[in-house]
Amino acid sequence: MPGKDIAKRIRQLRLPGETQIEFAERLRLTQASVSRYLSGSKPNREALIKIARRTGTSVDWLLTGKASGEGGAPARRAGARVTKPLREDEWLDAALSYLDKLPSLPRSDRETLKALIRDLVGNPDRLRKVLNHWEALEPKKSD
Repeated sequence: MPGKDIAKRIRQLRLPGETQIEFAERLRLTQASVSRYLSGSKPNREALIKIARRTGTSVDWLLTGKASGEGGAPARRAGARVTKPLREDEWLDAALSYLDKLPSLPRSDRETLKALIRDLVGNPDRLRKVLNHWEALEPKKSD
């Protein structure tokens, strides 16, 4: 059944821990529409395009499950749930590709963030300092 296949693929696009409401907001669709699509109703053309653009997949992949050109299956695209375990050396590429798909982030900011991430990954001492700083900024939990 094509609607159920599309629903399965849309389900794969949810981020870990992402609620249906958050998912709908990320897709810029109503929660009711997302609920219908996840239940097997086939999205219209405009919704398919919006889902593909907001998740870095392709309409072809949503409809058929086969990648074609730009925007393939979610395991290879940014913003999508990873559908297979990534090797340790693949995580950096996955994180950096996620930044490339944030439409509201200016290119210069994207490149700056990518350089910072690469620097932190390549410099464990600096990463430890940053993480310690963030921990110090967190409000203390009272027992």
